[in-house]
This record gives sequence, structure tokens and C-alpha cells, in this order.
Amino acid sequence: MNFDHTPVMAKEIIAIAGDVKSSGIMVDATLGGAGHSSLLLEAFSDRRLIAFDRDSEAIEHAQNVLAPFKDRFEIIHTGYKELGEEIRRREKEKGVAIVLFDLGVSSHQLDKKERGFTYRHEDAPLDMRMDSSESLTAEIIVNEYPQDDLEKIIRENSDERFARSIAKEIVAARPLKTAGDLVEAIRKAIPSRFQRLGHPAKRTFQALRMEVNKELDQLAQALDESVHLLAPGGRILVLSYHSGEDSLVKKTFSKYMSETPNIDGRVLPIESQEDHDAYHSSVRLVNVTAPKKPSKREVLVNPRAKSARLRVVERVDEPFEDAAGM
Repeated sequence: MNFDHTPVMAKEIIAIAGDVKSSGIMVDATLGGAGHSSLLLEAFSDRRLIAFDRDSEAIEHAQNVLAPFKDRFEIIHTGYKELGEEIRRREKEKGVAIVLFDLGVSSHQLDKKERGFTYRHEDAPLDMRMDSSESLTAEIIVNEYPQDDLEKIIRENSDERFARSIAKEIVAARPLKTAGDLVEAIRKAIPSRFQRLGHPAKRTFQALRMEVNKELDQLAQALDESVHLLAPGGRILVLSYHSGEDSLVKKTFSKYMSETPNIDGRVLPIESQEDHDAYHSSVRLVNVTAPKKPSKREVLVNPRAKSARLRVVERVDEPFEDAAGM
């Protein structure tokens, strides 16, 4: 399999990570082709890295890529929903300095027909599982979910304006077995003049992939956990690729913008000045940058970076009156 991987916004990520003063560990929540992990380990030789991935094929490849860094990394075969539990089990002293999320699907998953992530192979199976041991597939969704549920998934996971028509055509075309079957149903649902703006199946395939892998549900949980794991001065960096992901990231971070730790060190909202006085310090996440976009030059070299948006937040102790929203 081709595991060639060009890490998106690599220079920006290394520069932002380089400003972190905390001495804690690094976490790559979405290992994929190990491009970002290898860059982080190379750039910060005094730090250890823990990486997560659900794809056993990607992990096997990553072990070879990261071999030069010897005992400075560990790969955990699970989704990032387990991030909090796994990190707490391993890191009890310094905490976490950097957490990186590179959302979406890896290039090698898109390029391998058997994984069923892409609409480019008509005979590809409707699979789309990042972890092949899971039971839910795209074939089950398109053939068994009620029409209203299909419409909701397609609309909410991809901003597809023709979600209702697509769901109706999918139900009418049952049973669907291959990517070609699904593409044909989608083409029937979208007026021809709109099909000239890009492949008509792109958004629906994205939406189904996200449902198969419960990506947004897991992301919300993992972002919450990451906030609580951060050491003061630590940063979370998130690369998202569509508005649904970016909105969730922004919403999750926003609720932590003016908060304080409770008795066991976790983060709870400050509701009054009295709360602040009782805890002596506040904890907030600072939006270090507005969502950054890849440069035009990077997009020319790596077209898959075009829709990327990078959000970065930092955990700091500051006076209550200085805490601000996003």
C-alpha cells in the first residue's frame, strides 16, 4: 500500500509547538501516516510522544517511520476517545504539553480501494471503517437506516444542500453494494448544473465516513479530555477540514475560556468572583491564533490541504477579570 503522506501545515505546527514552555509530553491523537509525529519528535528531542490510531495498517507503517526515535514514542491502537484514560495511565507527573489532532481521513485510506472510503472506484465496497474490527459499515447505513436518519447524517456531517433528495434516492436504490451504486443514486438526486462544481458524491461519502466512525462524537469527548490533561502553558492544535468539525472545535474550546480547576484538578466554569477567590487562580484556554489556512504554495504542492483550518488554544493561569471569550 502507498503510505506516502505529506503532513498539512507542518511549518506552522512546529512553530506553534515550539513556543510551548511546559515540559510535558506530546500527544498525536491521529497518527495516520506518522508525518506530524516524526516532525514533532525530530524538532523536540527532549520530549516523548504518545500517538493514537484505529487503523492497524497505519500503525504497522508508523512503527517503521518512527523507528529512528527508538524509546521516545509509544503507539496505542485505539481511537482518540480513549485518549484521557490512556494518557492518565502513563503520565502522572509532567502532564501534557502538546496535543495534535489532524482530523479527516488519511491519504492511504483514500487510495486503497478495498477500504471503501472513496467514490473514485466504482467496484469498491461500501465499508469506510477506520478500524476494521468494528461492525458498522457504510453498506449497513445506506441499506438499513431510515430515510430521515440518512438525510440528517448527510446534512449535518457535510452541509450537503441536497441531503433530502439524496436520502430519498438511496432508499429507492436499495440494496446498494458498491461505491458505484451509491454514486449513481447521488447523481440522480443532484441537478446536473450543480454537478459541474465538483464530484457530486464527495460530501455524501464524507458524511457516511463520519457516521461509520462516529468521528464528531469521539472528537468532542477527546477535546474535553485534552483540556483537562494539559499542563499550564500546554497547547492543543486541531486541523479540521470542513465546517462541522471546525464548529465543534470552536464550540468545545469556547466553553473553557473562563474556568477554574475544582478540587481534583479538573476544569469547571467560574460562575462568580467568589468562586475565583476561593480557588485563587483561573484557568482558561487562549485562542492563540484565528483559524489559520495553508498557504497558496502548500495547496499547489498538496491539494488535499486546501480545506484545512488550524485552531490553537493554550491553557494558562490568569486573573479572573482578564479571562475572555473566543
